[in-house]
Amino acid sequence: GDICGMVYEGAYLPFVWTKETGRTLLQWPLNSGASGLTSRNSGLLTVVGTADTAAFRNQVQIVQPDPEYTLIDNGPENLTSLYSGPMPLEALDVNRSGQIVGVATNGSHDRAFRIDATGIKNLGTLPPVVRKNNATGSGANGVNNLGRVVGWSKEYANAFQPSIPAQPFLYIDGQGML
Repeated sequence: GDICGMVYEGAYLPFVWTKETGRTLLQWPLNSGASGLTSRNSGLLTVVGTADTAAFRNQVQIVQPDPEYTLIDNGPENLTSLYSGPMPLEALDVNRSGQIVGVATNGSHDRAFRIDATGIKNLGTLPPVVRKNNATGSGANGVNNLGRVVGWSKEYANAFQPSIPAQPFLYIDGQGML
């Protein structure tokens, strides 16, 4: 399979690794890391990740001039420009439809989000019926090809007490967080 991540070489650099090409560094800003990767779709990999306070999406084309493979890095697209809120985005996963999920954070409260063709959506927190705490934050860690999102929801304590442990959630369109 294909792998994405980050490597430290004087600064953190995002990379994609495929069996055909080995490791290829992506042309992103310094101190960034790739965190989500779709399966191949017609030779195209979609990689998402974060550089400091901006989230990025990268379309990486795998070209196959027989018998060698080459990765063509089309450069990152800054996803933060899609979001007008005060919180920076951290992109964590992407599915074959191009839906991207992650966490928008301002340092004290996090929110799970999903970006798709209609724009960016705040997924909220677990409802009181489901949660065991007064959830004030959430984050999305993964999205499948049906658009169902998994992540966490938790209550933040004050600065002098640790947070209460997070609870997992499943987000389904039309049903919200379960």
